[in-house]
Amino acid sequence: SVVGEEKAKETLNGYIASGEEIFDYFAREVFESQPKEVQEFLLKTSILEEITPEICKEVLEIGNAQEILEYLLEEHIFISTFEGYFKYHPLFRNFLFEYLRRWEDSQKIHRLIEKTAWYFHQKRDYIKAIELFLKMGNYKKVVPLIEQFGETSILSSRDYLLLSWIKQIPGEILKGSPKLIIFYAEAILWSGIQKEAINYFKKAVGIYRKRGDKIGLARAYIGEAQIKSNQGKIVSTIRLINKALKLLGNRVDRLKIRAFSLLGGQYFKLGQLAKTRECVTNALKLARHLSDRYELMILNNLGAVNHELGYIWEAEMNYKEVIKKSKSLSSPGNTITYCNLARISFLQNRLEDSFQYITTALDIARKINDKKGEIIALATMAEYYYEKKNYEEALKFLFEATEKNSSLGDEVLRQKILYDMAEVYLMKGNIYKSFSAIEQAIVGARRINNFFALPVFLLTKAKIKLEQEKYKEAEELLIECRTLCERQKRYFHLMEILFYSGKCSLLQEKFDKAKDDFLRMMDLIQEFEYDFYLKKIETTESRIIQFLIEEKIHIDYLQSVLGKITIQPKINVHLLGNLMVYIGNREVSDAAWKTEKIRSIFAYLIMNRKRGMSSEELMTTFYPDLDRNKASQNIRWAIYVIRQIFGKDFLNYQAKMYHVNPLVKVWVDIEEFDKKVKEAARSNKSSEKIQTILEILDLYRGDFLYNVYDSWTDEPRGYYSSKFMELLETTAEYYFIKEDFSLSLRYYNRIVQKDELNEKAYARLMEINYALGKKNEVVKIYKTMRKKFEEAGLPIGIEAQRVYQKLHILKP
Repeated sequence: SVVGEEKAKETLNGYIASGEEIFDYFAREVFESQPKEVQEFLLKTSILEEITPEICKEVLEIGNAQEILEYLLEEHIFISTFEGYFKYHPLFRNFLFEYLRRWEDSQKIHRLIEKTAWYFHQKRDYIKAIELFLKMGNYKKVVPLIEQFGETSILSSRDYLLLSWIKQIPGEILKGSPKLIIFYAEAILWSGIQKEAINYFKKAVGIYRKRGDKIGLARAYIGEAQIKSNQGKIVSTIRLINKALKLLGNRVDRLKIRAFSLLGGQYFKLGQLAKTRECVTNALKLARHLSDRYELMILNNLGAVNHELGYIWEAEMNYKEVIKKSKSLSSPGNTITYCNLARISFLQNRLEDSFQYITTALDIARKINDKKGEIIALATMAEYYYEKKNYEEALKFLFEATEKNSSLGDEVLRQKILYDMAEVYLMKGNIYKSFSAIEQAIVGARRINNFFALPVFLLTKAKIKLEQEKYKEAEELLIECRTLCERQKRYFHLMEILFYSGKCSLLQEKFDKAKDDFLRMMDLIQEFEYDFYLKKIETTESRIIQFLIEEKIHIDYLQSVLGKITIQPKINVHLLGNLMVYIGNREVSDAAWKTEKIRSIFAYLIMNRKRGMSSEELMTTFYPDLDRNKASQNIRWAIYVIRQIFGKDFLNYQAKMYHVNPLVKVWVDIEEFDKKVKEAARSNKSSEKIQTILEILDLYRGDFLYNVYDSWTDEPRGYYSSKFMELLETTAEYYFIKEDFSLSLRYYNRIVQKDELNEKAYARLMEINYALGKKNEVVKIYKTMRKKFEEAGLPIGIEAQRVYQKLHILKP
């Protein structure tokens, strides 16, 4: 654009703000003040959306167009220029065209528009030609043009143009063109309007059947099949596609590519991957004869097959090749490709890569109005936040995906979203909602024979049963999952099922069964190079890693991978609450400690494991009132018992100092607590900070060694209690500000349970209950607070009184 455009915009803004009538007045003033030659130019060119000197010369027979256009630009007469063409402001162009219609003969205008349309037709600018033929009502010419251009329009994501054109064609004329009816159906199907689309496909079927047009009939069947596929009606879809393929015979046709691709998709859902591969191969052979566009689409499908078979690396290469060969970033199908790349990145813990892929997918889907692609991208974004452990954000995207799918009506997508919700609720600890969501998904999958998704859904249900400690039910579900995945040869999912089957056996102390399951799991991990899955186990299920090491399951492979990962500690120590210590999968029993004092000494050693401790320090701390010999004897006995429990190499004695062996892997909850406190402090995003704080709160099972009364525990007990309260208050206030009153209520209640004289917490509880409409509860809270303060001999603070008065409950 140029200065003239900015000046014109500035002037127009003033006129437009004054109303259309005033604008027309000023436009007329501007128009009538121009020389006659310029007036004629303005009127003739008002039929053009984009003006060039060339079209003015060849169509309008104006030889000095460049000179006039430059004059208009210099005079700021509602015109702008960009990349070699000129445009009037839409309001000014409308004014000129209406002026032309009032003062010029309609036949002359008609001939002028027709001449311009033929000019664009000869130049192969079919979009402009179609729009001008439509403007003059030349349907005899426009229908063949749209029939010729329509397929390109759909493939290049210009379905919105196609829709606008077809809507301008009278119904009687449209009835004579089943091809346009199909184009219209395909365009609105692409936009997510399935109910209307299927009616148009059926109309086309009727017309083509009467005409005996096999190719047209096949296309209509394929369109119907696409809708049946979206609805999850696999059997109906296969039946329609087979009818279409029979009609197409031995033709090398793009329709056959669509048919084979759609048919492969149905077998894919059924878990019949051999038939899927056969369909994909047939489609690929045809695509190589026709166009790269179809070849890329099929390559994408091949990636999906490899992905589900568990050939992760091959799938990633397939997807990346699709992106690399795509002529346009916004090519149809790229939405799903980027989402699939994101899912592979999840597996490898490359979360930043996955976020970029999903963002690109969403941008593409919205740009080309791909409703289904947008829903898939939203669900994939939910998976990203799931991996980030930001479960509230994950649910937000899943709810949005659900809302958008309600109009699309894609049953398979509905099941996928329900599955994702079940996984999120499971991690949030909401077993009821998790079970409800996965049950709906399973019922839906069985109803439409979605055998492909069924084992994945059943695995989630088995995980819920494990959480509920219903091991027998979990075992039965895992057996069904395993049978399905072995039949479908889906190796990655089979590996996951074996993991949970082994875990289920471990929880029941069926160690031989667990060993068999983990051995088969490790076979698959090594064969398909799923070492990234070991990283996941290492961070979430460290006890299972320990079991693999202790049982020497694929120990050489484990050792080769362990150079890339950090082994989770063999000993897990929980100091918050009562002392709990695990060695691998086994909890150290109360009897093993012999005495409570030895438990306390162990906790002290762990608390200070970064430094050495002398016998003198231990005696002074634990036996200050005993004579030296008796105290020394007790310390030696304690060291002996600790070594008996954890192994002789657990404690080293060097330079008269006891050291916890640094080669022994130990995880301590307070160290994790401190690390996450620092992590939260560094976080700049409040949502990420609160997620970290929630993880810290989960670590806090109770006050530091609350049942140990040795004096050394007083300082750490006070510190962690104080820090816990501080984080509780931060969390409660965060949700209060966000007006998430149910969560804020939960955390403020925890505060007053721990600190019965916390005036601010009582004040907030009153405000929250008032906001929730529970005025009686406000009174109860105030009375409880008053009673607690009276028992402590303290007056209620001004702040609490002020809040109570503000809520119009306490009279001043």
